[in-house]
Amino acid sequence: MTILTPEQIAQYRSELASDPEALAALDEVEACDNSLEDAAEVLAIKSGYTRSTLAESDQSYLDKLTEKARKVICNKYTGDLLELCKDLREFIPFPGNLATLVAIKVTQIGVDKFCESSESEA
Repeated sequence: MTILTPEQIAQYRSELASDPEALAALDEVEACDNSLEDAAEVLAIKSGYTRSTLAESDQSYLDKLTEKARKVICNKYTGDLLELCKDLREFIPFPGNLATLVAIKVTQIGVDKFCESSESEA
């Protein structure tokens, strides 16, 4: 489970200040005790997904979305979190504003590490 510190949330708020959807996603993270995975499930349910749909595998819904977005992330990320959020929304229709949570999850893992793991699996 990925838990953000209040300092990390403040940093992301600063980086994403011009994106109201991203700020709303961060509000949800705070409402979920700073858990990215819990916030992703809440946003998905608000978008019409059911708990049974989200729990189809051992992998969290956020992890599933992050894997689905791997190609966009590894091909598009330039170091700008705001641009990554926009790219994810453009290329993959995420329910709610899960693009922000996916982008944050990948930056927490480390984009280079995340993309290297896909290369080693290929």
